[in-house]
Amino acid sequence: MAEAPIVYVVDDDASVRASIGFTMRSVGRRAICFESGQGLLELAAALPPAVVLLDVGQDGSEGVSVQRELWRRGIDFPVVAMVGNSDTQTAVNAINAGVSDFLLKPFSAQDLIATVIEAERRFRSPERQHARAQEARAMLERLTAPERRVLAAVTSGMPNAEIADELGISIRTVEVHRAMIVRKFEVQSFTSVLRIALGGRVTHCPTAPRPPLHDAVAAGR
Repeated sequence: MAEAPIVYVVDDDASVRASIGFTMRSVGRRAICFESGQGLLELAAALPPAVVLLDVGQDGSEGVSVQRELWRRGIDFPVVAMVGNSDTQTAVNAINAGVSDFLLKPFSAQDLIATVIEAERRFRSPERQHARAQEARAMLERLTAPERRVLAAVTSGMPNAEIADELGISIRTVEVHRAMIVRKFEVQSFTSVLRIALGGRVTHCPTAPRPPLHDAVAAGR
């Protein structure tokens, strides 16, 4: 009988580790848990390759440092960053550091399972990552120039108020653009948009020149 696939869980919250472990066992996987990234690093060289669910901390620095240290040691584990809800900049930093994917806390068991399975598949088949990047670029082609500017700003970690100020439009206009992006990506939430854009490594969207300070939408026309 084949051994159950392993998933490494790194989180300083015992209840989170227990919950993830339970969910992983429900889909035939074995969770090996660590309280810190350092704990994983101490044993990493002797561990078989497997998905790592890594809590990246409040500012993301811990997760980025763990990912970079794994790479420095030549250890190729697919890492999924677990970041705070709506913490876009931390997710961007983690993706740029080389993590495979991210989960926004709190996440559902369904999202957790789907993300782990997809990370396993991409690890076994690099072509899947290429296909993911192609999907992200195809989605971007559907967007107008203003929508691309807004998406680029969001994926850089800017909140709506800063985006409005930077682009010279109203917050309401930003919200309208975000809603249209969700619609054109054919998903249910902007979090799903971020997963496609960041997961496809498309964090810098092509943009057109900045519009005048008061565009037609902001003016209510």
